[in-house]
Amino acid sequence: DGSGNTKPGTNNTYDLGAYGNAWRDIYASSSVRVGNGAASTTISSSGNITLTGQVFAGLGSVTNPSFTFVGDPNTGIYRYSEDVIGIASGGVIAVQFDNTSSAFYGRVLVANDADTVQLQVRGHSTQNANLTIWENNSQVPLAWINASGGIGASGTAALFSSGVSGGAT
Repeated sequence: DGSGNTKPGTNNTYDLGAYGNAWRDIYASSSVRVGNGAASTTISSSGNITLTGQVFAGLGSVTNPSFTFVGDPNTGIYRYSEDVIGIASGGVIAVQFDNTSSAFYGRVLVANDADTVQLQVRGHSTQNANLTIWENNSQVPLAWINASGGIGASGTAALFSSGVSGGAT
């Protein structure tokens, strides 16, 4: 058109490249936008990607998550199973979430340098079962806190750092 712009004369009538004859690189000084306005993707020169609509990623796995990081491809987020999200660290499951619960694998560390509450667990106001249960890998209860605040243990367990132990319930 004489302005230095390359643009089609009619909307949605031309392709830039073709399957088997694609452009190798596209350079832009500002941004590249793909879409029709309602659903679009913009890649800016600052490296930001803006999407409207959903992102559909592969399922991934614990050793090869769908969303991962440069230099650490076995750490990230993946689909654990239907309606369950998994987070992997070093190719090993660290956390899984579904619509009713969260499961943490390995040690859960609650750390805070401030002199404030570091861990708080709340049940519902109608809670009438054990609030917290510690189990071994065979799901045998080792210790618990019941709904009225009582602490229990099976076998010999240290209940407090002050040295109180035993099979109390």
